[in-house]
Amino acid sequence: MGVAIRQYELANDRVRLSLHIYHMGKSRFENLELFLYKKPKTMLDREHNKKTSAIAESIKAKRILEIQEHRYNVKTGFKSQGSFLAYFKNLADTKTQSVGNFEVWACV
Repeated sequence: MGVAIRQYELANDRVRLSLHIYHMGKSRFENLELFLYKKPKTMLDREHNKKTSAIAESIKAKRILEIQEHRYNVKTGFKSQGSFLAYFKNLADTKTQSVGNFEVWACV
């Protein structure tokens, strides 16, 4: 498993950033749509490069965490919060306003 930030030179003296993700024998690229100045000339350009690099690193860290969650079967989000059957039964019990509507929910 590996995630790396790759830089590709562009014609207009800038560098495009993308992620190279290698996981389970497969390799893929994700374009971050972030750009750095190849040779920053002003303080503003250097500040832009620092902030953009920090953003790219945070995206890289997020992708690494996503891969590790999947690898170690860490359950996150809605699916891990409870049983669907219990959720649906509670939802059906709230549909008691009309008899016909409740019967349909109960049959389901």
